[in-house]
Amino acid sequence: MAKTKNRKRAVDKTGRNKHEKFVMLESFLLKSAAYRLLSPQARALLVEFLHLYNGVNNREIYMSQRQAADLLNVKMHRTAGKYIQELEEKGFVRTIVKGSFDNKQPLASVYELTMKDVGERHATKDFMRYRPTDKEKRRMQNMRLPWLEKRPTGLNNLPNGFLDVGRNQPRHDEFSDANVGEICSTYNIPAEGDNSGDDQLRDAA
Repeated sequence: MAKTKNRKRAVDKTGRNKHEKFVMLESFLLKSAAYRLLSPQARALLVEFLHLYNGVNNREIYMSQRQAADLLNVKMHRTAGKYIQELEEKGFVRTIVKGSFDNKQPLASVYELTMKDVGERHATKDFMRYRPTDKEKRRMQNMRLPWLEKRPTGLNNLPNGFLDVGRNQPRHDEFSDANVGEICSTYNIPAEGDNSGDDQLRDAA
């Protein structure tokens, strides 16, 4: 076990880790109301913000509207600025130093990622305290989030993972047609022309 840990922490001659850098999006963040209500462009920009984080530079994340526009492949800087503002309003980033012009040279704003620790201070996770407006609450009620969907009645006897949640689609190779009989003795799929299963699916939706 110790050898495995040391191997994972191995660094090269420059002091850098040999393993590829990655961006992690925790499940609690993805399931938060604030994230669900973000526009696709703001979600993409959040990934770019996280990509700039190196583990020790929180509150030193530089991002200008021009840079955000380039990263998102949009033409208007102001449009990119709206997505930065959206991330801040939802509580994912916090402005530390507002960007300005110095000797006619634009200076990027400096941000803090609220889902990351700052030194010994734990992450504030402001986005977890976001309160949706009434309009946003109605939007969320119409969202079909897979982890909130109920399993259709009649399929509860199937093993976990056999079906995608609420859908008749195999998920794993181990549950192939060859061994379905061995895994599950009952498979209550309505016969052709029988509409009783439709009511069950509507009730579960």
